[in-house]
Amino acid sequence: MSDPLLRCQSVTKRFGGLRALHDVSFDVPEGSIVGLIGPNGAGKTTLFNCISGFLRPDHGEISLGGRSLRGQSASQVASAGIVRTFQSVRTFPGFTVLESVLAAQYVRFRAGAVDSILRLPRHRRELAEMRERAFAALELLGLAGLAGARCEDQPLLSQRKIEVARAIVTEPKLLLLDEPSAGATPRESQELAEVVRHLNADGMSVLLIEHNVPFITGLADWVEVLHFGEIVASCAPGDVVDDPVVAEIYLGRAA
Repeated sequence: MSDPLLRCQSVTKRFGGLRALHDVSFDVPEGSIVGLIGPNGAGKTTLFNCISGFLRPDHGEISLGGRSLRGQSASQVASAGIVRTFQSVRTFPGFTVLESVLAAQYVRFRAGAVDSILRLPRHRRELAEMRERAFAALELLGLAGLAGARCEDQPLLSQRKIEVARAIVTEPKLLLLDEPSAGATPRESQELAEVVRHLNADGMSVLLIEHNVPFITGLADWVEVLHFGEIVASCAPGDVVDDPVVAEIYLGRAA
């Protein structure tokens, strides 16, 4: 594997007397897809929240490309190149699918107030580029035909895809996906896996949480197993189901 894009070193997080994460250390090499699995309550979403700046670890270091993210807000982490989706779908009420994906790009908008008010060439050029990126993301996810439809009127899987489109349109260095295949049929899961492979082939690194073991083992380059806030196994995807620790704590088999 190549040098790490993301590095977590001894990341620890407590909520009062509850230890959600303890001494979590792992890397996401640049250009890779890394899976994060574990039972409910293992600390997976807490770890995502720490990486993406929604929570601050009590101890440890998180870095992107060798640059520490210590003390960075969620917006600063996103600007640095880490963008995430959420396990619970979040939509903008009243927004169309296209408007929702366009809105995600305004963090990159560079035209000033005068450019915008007077609709000067820079403003028009940036808007055109944003629309082009938005339509490209929607097309990749099979959502182009829904561009004018309201987000909240779409089924759950389409709303998950809209979240992915909002994330990838910002062109992050690292994409964090929180259970992207939840509620999907096997065919829909395969379609989502192909999207992730396409993004990865275009140079986007991916860290994803999943409960769907076949989905993650068929997609990831490496798998980290989290249990009670600790990394208890790190293995190649083909070895996940045979790992005795995983068999005991995650798959329900005796080691």
